[in-house]
Amino acid sequence: MVKKPLRSSVTATVAALLALGAAACGGPGSDPGTLGVPLYSQTPLAGVTGTAGIGTDPTRLLTTLAANMEAKGSAHVDEQTPTELVSGTFSANSSGTDVAVTISVPGTQLQNLQVIAVGGATYVSLSQVTGAGKFAQIQATDTTLGPLLASLQTIRPGTTFSKVAPAVTKVRDLGPVTVGGDKTEHFLLLIDSLQSHQLLNPNVQLSPESAAKLPKTFRYNLYVKDGLVRRVQFVLLGKATTLDYTHWGSSSHISAPPASALVATPAGL
Repeated sequence: MVKKPLRSSVTATVAALLALGAAACGGPGSDPGTLGVPLYSQTPLAGVTGTAGIGTDPTRLLTTLAANMEAKGSAHVDEQTPTELVSGTFSANSSGTDVAVTISVPGTQLQNLQVIAVGGATYVSLSQVTGAGKFAQIQATDTTLGPLLASLQTIRPGTTFSKVAPAVTKVRDLGPVTVGGDKTEHFLLLIDSLQSHQLLNPNVQLSPESAAKLPKTFRYNLYVKDGLVRRVQFVLLGKATTLDYTHWGSSSHISAPPASALVATPAGL
């Protein structure tokens, strides 16, 4: 069993999942104010309830979208970066977010890693380590996979939007764009990098060296269909990320693996 490369691959997965919530720091980008496009319109956005007169208030835009997404409660999400592929569903509930995703990192041992987070417990399955169809439960104290317990919650854009709204300094409405055959409205957001990190990760203190590497702001492309997020595109630590959200409100119930599918946590994890 090859342990170190596998753990390195899984560590990369944690970074990929953190990206799902439009995490704290992004790549450099020009100020949307220099793009020569109008500020967010004073008229209601088609399909977004309660946005009349929103003007240039990004908090109202994001909290309105967050409320719409929270009302739906679940969605299918596909994330793609140059180094990771993530696909699955999430279902929001009063105690957190249940998640079932499959993750692959091309060119590594990490192919089709299944992760299920439900009811406060997290389970992973990787055939060459756990055995095909078998799952191991991981603990929050695990130094490699433990961060998944918290980072998986960021896959739920409604709660993330509500938290990060105060860090959005500008919004531009770039007009209609077709995304995967769907008619959407494209918004460009300018986000304060350090403030967004503090809002999303209140218990994580950046070192002075890490804080110095953050650009002052980063650009966040948001595509909205019927008052719900359809696509998100941004740059995180120099890596471009695209997240597509579909099937809002139609995801099936997410369940923990049956007891017969559980195995002791292997040394490779």
